Amino acid sequence: MGLIIKFGQMAGSLGTQLPPEARAALSKLQTSSTSIPFEEVRHIIEQDLNAPIESCFDEFEEVAFAAASIGQVHKAMLNGVEVAVKVQYPGIAKLISMDLSLVGNMMATFLAGSSLPGKAMAQELRDRIVEECDYLNEAHNQQMVKSRCDGLPNEHVPGVVMSHTSSRVLTTEFVRGMSFEEFSKSASQEVKDKAGLVVFSHAMQSIFDFCYFNGDPHPGNYLFHDDGSVTFLDFGCIKKFNVEFIRNWKEMAKTVLENNKEENIHAVNTMGLIGNFKKFDHDFQWDMFQHLYAPFLTDDKFVINHGYNSEVSRLMLWENKNRFSMTLPSDLLFANRLQWGLYGLLGDLKAANYYKPVFHNAVYGDEKPLFST
Repeated sequence: MGLIIKFGQMAGSLGTQLPPEARAALSKLQTSSTSIPFEEVRHIIEQDLNAPIESCFDEFEEVAFAAASIGQVHKAMLNGVEVAVKVQYPGIAKLISMDLSLVGNMMATFLAGSSLPGKAMAQELRDRIVEECDYLNEAHNQQMVKSRCDGLPNEHVPGVVMSHTSSRVLTTEFVRGMSFEEFSKSASQEVKDKAGLVVFSHAMQSIFDFCYFNGDPHPGNYLFHDDGSVTFLDFGCIKKFNVEFIRNWKEMAKTVLENNKEENIHAVNTMGLIGNFKKFDHDFQWDMFQHLYAPFLTDDKFVINHGYNSEVSRLMLWENKNRFSMTLPSDLLFANRLQWGLYGLLGDLKAANYYKPVFHNAVYGDEKPLFST
């Protein structure tokens, strides 16, 4: 069940790639799931923290205020401070591991004989999702990302309470904010634009400056505030890149930004995106890059909306002349998820911004890896 919900959340983050009715239904998976009884919550907390729940917290609300694919979140008081306590569903790690074995085998078999590396992609899927089941790993990720955001006026990451955290219990600072749905309905377009730029900047700097990104970009993992600032949540699925891979990615991006079509084919090949060089249509690929990079090629404000996203989908998926001659390095499996999730969110906000300076600064800047790989 956990993996089904996880895939539902992934699908929900596709935004404009799905019909409105489907998006509305799947969006419910981004903030809610089936809750477990409080006695099971109590048992997990007391087992992992080695003390009665009344000794661990001043107060603990028995009804969860949020639930997702592998756990649910309760509000509590600790030393007079509000905290959020995420408790993992019992047995979910084992269940997901079993589901992933089946999904991985199906993926490897289905992609056998194609230009896509089925086994490597299946392993990448397994590694990232299994990591989400270890809350100590998530706590470390969250502390690291918080360290890069501390002091930034528009980006906030809740602090972690390590004394009350285990592999199945994660205690963090409680933050008040609006859900994406609430923010979309109530905020002015000016504030939506600002929030959109904050999310976009955070993602681009994560990849090109700090060599990682959050592989779970669905709207339920953000809290929005009246001034357009954003709180980032959920760091269980962090993809970490080595510096050489990011430099190759930057070189490919630079060929488009500098209108260097001749070097672009070599850069695309170096990135490992060409599965069959003889059948690869570079003219089509170059034209697709012009559309994909349109927000970064203009000095004017650019509106990322549903129409733009639909055109990107058409070129990259349904009418891609290279769909049988391209391949996808396993390292980029979750990057596509980030792209659809990020652009879907920006499209729902109809965010209009000067995206070019942010992207240029990230692509032409130096790498400062936040995590070791």
